[in-house]
Amino acid sequence: MTGRGSIDGWTACPLCGKYSQKKYALGRGIATHLHAIHTPWKPTKLSLKIERRQREELERQQQQQQQCPTTSTTATTTTTIATTDRTLSWEPTQAEVDAWDEQVLQILSQIEPTSNNNNNNNIPTTTILPYRDSLPKFIKAAAEGDLKTCQEMVRATANNSTCHDPPEELQSLLNTRDRHLSTAEHWAAGGGHLDVLQYLFDVRNKVVTTSTTTTKGGGGTSNERKGRIRRRDGKTCLHYAARNGHLNCVQYLIHTSKFIGNETSGEGTTPFHMACYGGHLPVVQYLVVTANANANDNIHEITNEWGCNAFHFVGLTINDDETD
Repeated sequence: MTGRGSIDGWTACPLCGKYSQKKYALGRGIATHLHAIHTPWKPTKLSLKIERRQREELERQQQQQQQCPTTSTTATTTTTIATTDRTLSWEPTQAEVDAWDEQVLQILSQIEPTSNNNNNNNIPTTTILPYRDSLPKFIKAAAEGDLKTCQEMVRATANNSTCHDPPEELQSLLNTRDRHLSTAEHWAAGGGHLDVLQYLFDVRNKVVTTSTTTTKGGGGTSNERKGRIRRRDGKTCLHYAARNGHLNCVQYLIHTSKFIGNETSGEGTTPFHMACYGGHLPVVQYLVVTANANANDNIHEITNEWGCNAFHFVGLTINDDETD
């Protein structure tokens, strides 16, 4: 991992518990997560999902206790209060805000001493390569638009494969991931390398594999959705083509590979959001026209789990060109 947490340390969220393995930077990182996801009067999809699973587990425990009458019910009562359903939001009182802020501070104070004990200065640290320098060879070739190397690696892998149909070795090459679980398609689309992107999809479409087919998102048959692979945060290659303003790649993915502009990532961000964030007007206009043609005319109203819609992403744009 890189980022602020590589210096201050990483921690899991104690409120998410075993239901999420995601790590956050100590201090501001975990505090931001607690306020964004677990604030009592602003329930999110993630917090509600965790609470639903906690209730289901509680029900199983209660059933077991009914079968074993001697088991104490004290813990059950406490857990019931902690996992009460809260599907509605409300306007908090100042007392509720102060109480929640105090609870967050208590959680942070309990986390940091434990985590800091694991960061002994006498323990040598591992040097972490910059993200791009850490890319596997196949993904690096796609990121650099090196079609020749991609073709050579595919041919070499296919020729050296054992008698599998399709070759397992070729499947493995196509499914190569970087440390954020991005594939060669993500990097080719994000870099605007249309020839590489088309080649990768042509090869992948010839390799029938259920491991790279996902049912998440909207529309399309199984064959149409082939190759709609997601990285760790749930983003597809269309997200990155849109973010970086590569209209040719966006058009290819939508028209040829049946991607859609309002397909959400794990936290609900769409390619349309990413295009707005990148400040790429031609891509934004194209996605709006495509959405209207497909009767998805509410594309600008979609919000992610942080409550951000397209207008928020426009306000956060990284594009300094005022003409866009």
